[in-house]
Amino acid sequence: MRRGRIFIFLILIVIVGVVVLALGLGLFKPNPQSVATETTGVKVYYASQNIPLGTTITEDMLGTFTLPKENEAEIMFIEDEKANLVSKEAQFTLDQGT
Repeated sequence: MRRGRIFIFLILIVIVGVVVLALGLGLFKPNPQSVATETTGVKVYYASQNIPLGTTITEDMLGTFTLPKENEAEIMFIEDEKANLVSKEAQFTLDQGT
């Protein structure tokens, strides 16, 4: 019984040694095609200051931040919709960051 345990222990040591050696030599490198690609971002507009009701929105009142494409919501104004924001009158009070 004792010889069986020693034999199993030696086999485990050899297996661990082979795996460590393979990792050290770089045999298990990730496939470059399987590495996750960077997600493209979308620039989204937000109010960089408080904009009171009835105020004409100007370009300096707005800021942008980049958001992953999959997190974009339909109610957000993206970079292509700038004309829908600038020179328009605020229909309600916009708090900073909105």
